[in-house]
Amino acid sequence: MRGISRLVNALLIALVVGGGASRSAQAASGRLQGIIDLGTHVLSLAFSPDGRIVATTGTDSTVRLWDVRTGELLGVLRGHGKWVRSLAFSPDGTMLASGSQDRTVALWDLRTGQLVRRLRGEMDEVYAIVFSPTGKTLISAGYPETVVLWDTWTGRPRRTFSVLGGGVLAIACSPDGRTLATGGVDQPVMLLDTQTGQPRVIIEGRCGRVFALAFSPDGGTLATGGMNRTIRLWDARTGELKGTLRGHTDSVWALSFSPSGRTLASGGRDGKVRVWDADAGQVKWTLDAFSNGVGALAFSPDGTTLAAGGSVLMGPLPHAQVIFWYVGN
Repeated sequence: MRGISRLVNALLIALVVGGGASRSAQAASGRLQGIIDLGTHVLSLAFSPDGRIVATTGTDSTVRLWDVRTGELLGVLRGHGKWVRSLAFSPDGTMLASGSQDRTVALWDLRTGQLVRRLRGEMDEVYAIVFSPTGKTLISAGYPETVVLWDTWTGRPRRTFSVLGGGVLAIACSPDGRTLATGGVDQPVMLLDTQTGQPRVIIEGRCGRVFALAFSPDGGTLATGGMNRTIRLWDARTGELKGTLRGHTDSVWALSFSPSGRTLASGGRDGKVRVWDADAGQVKWTLDAFSNGVGALAFSPDGTTLAAGGSVLMGPLPHAQVIFWYVGN
């Protein structure tokens, strides 16, 4: 695949989705390990807390569960009526939440594969979801500019917040669960108190339309990415700008910190995955693997693997891919 050879000193542990029948190849440095047909755009992906399963969503309204080690499709969760935009595993790994443009959030029991409950709030579309660190609360956001904190056990809303501007496209919860970052259309990035909904910090007018947010594992830094083609690093306590990462040539759609916090991955419309030294603000490497955009990124819980979801053009039609790279600690 174009650009793979540019990934120096990294072992490609790949399951690449698209282009037809499944086939395997001997794993070696920088070589493709497997190809599996997904057949849909990748809108979101997430690792289970034990790192054994990766969940993906796309435009076919389903959630698919894959064995990370073998690339085997473990199951398909059906229940949404429109695109599934976001995914989140509960911290204990027993449940998976999926948020859809059908106005609902679905909670799935991963032990049985059954739909436990469906959460329906005041949103026209659900674009982002995240569990609190305790798993007791699930947070959803979307259009219109509404954030709902749900009781995971009862399925009832604990609190509902309204934010400034248009729809909320991205949210992130701080590691201590006390702060929720929101970003989206025609609105500042806001860091809200999860108990009161009041803003702790408002980052005014410097981010543009925001598609991606990520807290560092220590909670001290918030990374933002969006239409302005840059990644900006903010002090999560004061809102001061700590640094700007430049390199993408189009909108940034996805961000993910490694568990150590030393590495930040970014991807977007230009089709490139960039892996940054988060402290130095320098690119470690750039992978030019997706010709039609990178929609999702996630590090494995142990930090050794980076997964990216995107698509390439094969003839007139895009084909979806999820690629895994071994990136060390």
